[in-house]
Amino acid sequence: MELLFPVEPRSLKDQTRALLAEQPSAGREILARGDWIASPLWQLWGDQLAAAGVTCEQLRRIASGYENEMRLWLIGERTWEHAITGFIGRVNRRVRTRSISGSEVSIMQHV
Repeated sequence: MELLFPVEPRSLKDQTRALLAEQPSAGREILARGDWIASPLWQLWGDQLAAAGVTCEQLRRIASGYENEMRLWLIGERTWEHAITGFIGRVNRRVRTRSISGSEVSIMQHV
């Protein structure tokens, strides 16, 4: 699946980084939930992901699992290109895994 490479969301980055600096535990909790980045990405990719059988909740869980890389982007240790390319790769791997599993189930039903 070819997901559109989004422009770096600088306002979101600045707001989330400020929260991490001012209220570290609240900031880490938001990062751990994943919806802070999954929601805007769903707006961009939602139709494409839904067509591939991925829900908004599944995207949020993928983002939650990618928490550390996104945190590194927020604090300047990673570029946006590095963080989002890795995230897109993770999403694509989940989509392929779902497709393979679904195909295997379909094949097994015909045996």
